[in-house]
Amino acid sequence: VFGRLPLRLASSAIALGTNGWNQLVSRGAAPDSTSILPPPIDSTRFDKNGPTADLPVPENHSVVLFVGRLTYLKGVETLQRVIPLVVKRREDIHFVAVGDQTNTIELPNGYHDHLTCIGPVNPQKISNYFRRADLLIHPSLTEGLPRVIAEALLTNTPVVARDVGDVAYATSNTFETDRELIDMIEDYESLNIDKSARFSRTALRSEYIEYFTKVSN
Repeated sequence: VFGRLPLRLASSAIALGTNGWNQLVSRGAAPDSTSILPPPIDSTRFDKNGPTADLPVPENHSVVLFVGRLTYLKGVETLQRVIPLVVKRREDIHFVAVGDQTNTIELPNGYHDHLTCIGPVNPQKISNYFRRADLLIHPSLTEGLPRVIAEALLTNTPVVARDVGDVAYATSNTFETDRELIDMIEDYESLNIDKSARFSRTALRSEYIEYFTKVSN
């Protein structure tokens, strides 16, 4: 209740995507002064033709990448459930987790050979892992509009992500259930690679300038 008052009094508001815009307006923000401004990405760092990471993955295995902290909210329990079920369907799938290992991915015996945990990576080199991956999965339980999704798309890597927050503003490959996620990983070759240029600094430059010019006036 108290959170609606600032929205009604604000001269302007920013949302990361259409879902956020609808949420703000439904809570009292004025539609005419509520803008959608996604996070701008430096596309020069995520050229699809750059170097790739050297991973300890068996030859002819496809790489399914997770980037983020291994926590409950980031979907670590989802990973634990779906990895064995995916491997049962496709033994040529290898999962790679990059990021802070707050928790471990606990798997039944016989499946650890299909998982590699890298740990934290220099942000300047994260694009190398996107280029090496055949698919990025993002099972987070709560989000706004994750930069990692836009960054992966800029390197021409398809993405599958849970339909939360403004994820659907970035990719059409969304899921709500474990079964949907498993099916999409198994058939990742048929997934679309969503358009990513709209998240580059170049594409968003004029929108940001227009917004802050309007606000300052």
